[in-house]
Order: sequence, then structure tokens, then C-alpha cells
Amino acid sequence: MPRVIVGVGGNVEVGLNVTGNVQPGRDSTTLVPTVKWKFYENKKKGVAVAAGTNLFIPIRNRDYNIGSYSYFTVSKTINKTRLTAGGYVASKNVFATNAVRAGGQFGVEQTIDKRVSIAADWVTGKHSGGYFTPGLTYRPTPKITTYWAYSIGNANTRLGNHYFLFEIGYNLN
Repeated sequence: MPRVIVGVGGNVEVGLNVTGNVQPGRDSTTLVPTVKWKFYENKKKGVAVAAGTNLFIPIRNRDYNIGSYSYFTVSKTINKTRLTAGGYVASKNVFATNAVRAGGQFGVEQTIDKRVSIAADWVTGKHSGGYFTPGLTYRPTPKITTYWAYSIGNANTRLGNHYFLFEIGYNLN
């Protein structure tokens, strides 16, 4: 699933994800433009507050015309550990058929050294977005970051709702 994220200044990032199938079943290719704004940061206290939204535009096998997933997070960094907590709301049909979904999202990141971090994210809810994803990040060079994780669904795990996740990022700066 291709993804591009660009910092545009003023602590704002914009991006585009192209999502599709990660499990057996029909292809549901969806364009997902994104925006995130870190509107407060106090580096001395290690606190940041951000909000963002993802707009879901189905292209193939459309079960709905358009939808959104919006979130708000607060993070606190203590030494080499960053804790994040927040909430989200997903419009009808984005995570669950004919239903709006809301819940919590949480994360923890522990820096091991300048190249390796251990991380885990959890999005609450028994729907298509509800997963616990522990893993690690590895930076072989300052411009390349790899993400190695395993996503475990909040529901239907015994029925195969879990998968290995690998991502690679390239910093253009």
C-alpha cells in the first residue's frame, strides 16, 4: 500500500495513502488524502498535541462514496519514552457498515539507540480499524526508516485477523 507524507511547514503534514486489501477478499482500493497538524509543542516539557483527518475515497468495489477518520492526540516524552493517547471518530462505513465508530488510540515508543526503537500502537474497537500493533523501527541510514510489526485485530483474531506489517520510509530532507 503506497503512502507519501510531506511536511509543508508550520508543523503540518499532508499525505496520500492508497489502501487496499491486506487479507483475502475482494479488492477495495481507496484513496486516502491526509492532513495532520501538531498545533502545540513544548519541547522543554516533552508535550505535544496534534489533530488530523483522513478522507476515504473508495475507487473500486465501493460500499460507500466518501468517509473520514479524524483524531486528536496528546503525547508526553519522558527520557527516551514517548507515550501517546487520544481519541478518534470514523464516519459511517469507514470502519463498520452503516455505523459511525469512535474510540481511543494509544501508543508507546521506546528509543533503544539512534537506529532502533520499540513501539506499539492500539486503536480500540471491534471493527476494521481496531488493531494492536507492536513492533520496532530500524534506521539503517539517517534518510531511511523501516518499520517491522505484527498487527493483531481486536476481533476475529482466531479467524485470521492478524498480519505482519513492513513499511519503509525515505526522508527527502
